[in-house]
Amino acid sequence: MAHVQKFTKGNMQGLSIHLDRKTENHSNKNIDTERTHLNYDLCEKDGDT
Repeated sequence: MAHVQKFTKGNMQGLSIHLDRKTENHSNKNIDTERTHLNYDLCEKDGDT
C-alpha cells in the first residue's frame, strides 16, 4: 500500500532528512540505530532527489 501526499518544493529538504533519519531526534523511540546500515532503497537515487 502506498501513501500519497502533495508536498511543496520547500518541504523537500526537511522531508528527505526525515525519511533518511539523518537526525538523532526521532519521534519513534523504537528505532535501533545499530541496524541502520542494513537499510536499503528500492530505487536508485539521482543526486538529492
